[in-house]
Amino acid sequence: MNVLGVALFSIAVLDALLGTRRQARRMAAAAVAAAGCAMAGGLAVGMSWRATSVLVASVVVEALLWIAARNAVGRRAAYVLAGLLAALALRMATSAVWVTTGESAFDRWAASLPGTLGADAERVAFVGGAVAFLLTAANTLVRLLLAAAPSSEQPRNPPGGGRVIGSLERVLVFGLAVAGEPTAATLVVSAKGVLRFAEVRAASGDVDQITEYVLVGSLASIALALAFVPFAVA
Repeated sequence: MNVLGVALFSIAVLDALLGTRRQARRMAAAAVAAAGCAMAGGLAVGMSWRATSVLVASVVVEALLWIAARNAVGRRAAYVLAGLLAALALRMATSAVWVTTGESAFDRWAASLPGTLGADAERVAFVGGAVAFLLTAANTLVRLLLAAAPSSEQPRNPPGGGRVIGSLERVLVFGLAVAGEPTAATLVVSAKGVLRFAEVRAASGDVDQITEYVLVGSLASIALALAFVPFAVA
């Protein structure tokens, strides 16, 4: 599970760097940075050099898909989204294969954490990677879904702050669900819905179109947050 956390963190770094870099050379630098994070993280959690090389190669392949996701719309956005979701699902489905043995540098660091966190280093690594992914890369997945759905075409005047609100919502829902507080997570979603509804009603433009746009984005965002919960509580 700690290897999955490393991969998620690497993709989060890639997405964060791509968010401010558009030139080809800088995109390549972002992919190299993600590969470097995967290599350093893989070795830190106790993977062999061979297994780390496979992890790095898979992150590079995903990096190419993530770069292709920049400004993708319509059918192209649908293809890229399908590729990214397939890669993410495959990585999560094969997480049990990436087994590390022996005490690693990460295990020694986790053991120094207060409370019971050090007793479950794999969970710490996964939760850290998942939070980083939900804060950054998940925004790209939601954007691709909205760009790929003809019925959810972006309205002219959508409510602002969607990326920030979506990131915070995902982390809160994920954290509360992992902590065993699903009711509190439901309250967060409900409160966000009430506040956004008032903002949607006040926005100029086609209210029905804006409502559908916000609703699709919100449901996709929540679904991504919940998708990681079973791995964190297992």
